[in-house]
Amino acid sequence: MLRPLLCATLALVCSPTLRAADDPLPKGAKFRLGSDRFKINVNLMWHSGALTPDGKALVHPYQCDAIDLATGRGSKWLSTEPGRFTYLDEEPSFSADGTRAAAAIDRKYRVLDADRKELFAVDRAGGFDAVGILSADGTRFAQVDKGRAVVWDVATKKAGPEVKFGDVQFAQVGLSPDGKTLAVAGSLKFKPAVQLWDADTGKELALLKGPDGRAALPAFAPDGKTVAVGGSDEVWVLDAATGAGVKKIGVEKANKHLLQYTPDGKGLLVTAEHGGSEWVDAATGKVLHATRCPVPLKLRARGARFVGNDRAVAWGEDRSTAYAWEVPSGKPLTPVYGHSALVRGLAFAGKEIVTTGYDARTMRWDAATGEFLGTVEFRLARGDFGPYAVPGASGRVAFTERAVYDLTTGTAVAEWPATLRIDRNTPTYPSADGKRVAFLNPGGTVKLTVCDTGTGAVLRELTTPGDTVGAGKADAAISADGTRAVVSVCKRFDFGRPQSATVTTWDADGKKLFEDVVGGARGTPGAV
Repeated sequence: MLRPLLCATLALVCSPTLRAADDPLPKGAKFRLGSDRFKINVNLMWHSGALTPDGKALVHPYQCDAIDLATGRGSKWLSTEPGRFTYLDEEPSFSADGTRAAAAIDRKYRVLDADRKELFAVDRAGGFDAVGILSADGTRFAQVDKGRAVVWDVATKKAGPEVKFGDVQFAQVGLSPDGKTLAVAGSLKFKPAVQLWDADTGKELALLKGPDGRAALPAFAPDGKTVAVGGSDEVWVLDAATGAGVKKIGVEKANKHLLQYTPDGKGLLVTAEHGGSEWVDAATGKVLHATRCPVPLKLRARGARFVGNDRAVAWGEDRSTAYAWEVPSGKPLTPVYGHSALVRGLAFAGKEIVTTGYDARTMRWDAATGEFLGTVEFRLARGDFGPYAVPGASGRVAFTERAVYDLTTGTAVAEWPATLRIDRNTPTYPSADGKRVAFLNPGGTVKLTVCDTGTGAVLRELTTPGDTVGAGKADAAISADGTRAVVSVCKRFDFGRPQSATVTTWDADGKKLFEDVVGGARGTPGAV
């Protein structure tokens, strides 16, 4: 039976050797397919994580740890109450010198000092567009929610006037280094627009047309004199006091861009949503460096942070895995190969190992060395929302809730009948030749459904005596050529002990070959 593994990595037991680039291996393992670093629960994402100010670690959104990029080891970034699950509601922000941080925790925005002691706190409304921003000098905090913003003085804990920009849809809000100016980019009456607001008076300083496309989060220059806003294929650099246009910079087209100035304000890093970056001269708009994302997966860039004026660290996420890389060198700082979500299945296919995962990908590895050979993205069939792929031992096919896929192309080759009810938790038993697969329905009366992977047709529905209602257990196996199947059904437990198991075997025509009751068995028949 194939079951989901507990992390997106596999270790093969063989001679006790280690490769320096790999994670520490279990005793007796030869190599690791992928990595177990920078993974979180399959149902969670890294969306509220962030790079630390020095660019050396990622703040884990659900453990509140700082995960070192070099080692993958965590250290406590924020102390939490023992036994209490504490998480970050959104990405934390930092002062330029890294001595202060603002984080959304337990329905409050909290500004913390270098020792993570609370300096300021205010209730978080919690709307879908709620965001908190700490000014670069660490003296002010902007609370943005539901089309309005309030800027607080961290020292006095006093709020400035409310800034209302409710007519701007899909608003992205930036705060100047001294916290005195707000920049709002979004859509106003279905047209791109940029607004500048005085945080001390609540008055609008400027309203102008913005660059076409989805607005990027506005980024202020370190001196606060200019602000950069981005669209789909260009970045505008504007005067922060008047909104007057200073320069338009053409960039690679993307749905969304992330903007970050160098500490000296001379350079501007423009990172596309897919992870590619362009480092441009802020004065001339000339592209100084172009960096490709080294991760061979489709990820979403989440942020970038400069470490000095000549180096930056960018990071992104794909499902439950985070990745980081250096700009402009493109050097990976975290493991880049391996599944980004739970591994669902593994098959030996000649000199290769084939794995599939909940990330809707199949990956190929050299069976002798563990070297990554390539990946294929599944093109899911219409209505197939669950890429729970399990390869047959032939390494040629994979299965999801709705269809059969060719592992070499990622395309659907057959669909299961609408009457076949299976989900991510359905026990699955493929034959070694990959031509047949059996699904076990252990709820109530136990039924084993045998299907043809070439056509998706149901070949046999085999019902066994007994049931697993209560604390019972069922298991199954299918022969290498798919012509025989065996099911073991454990009767209900009595005081934690199985009373008996019924073992049944069928041939390819559904004819019952054998049936017997074994007292005290645990219902694990093994391979046929």
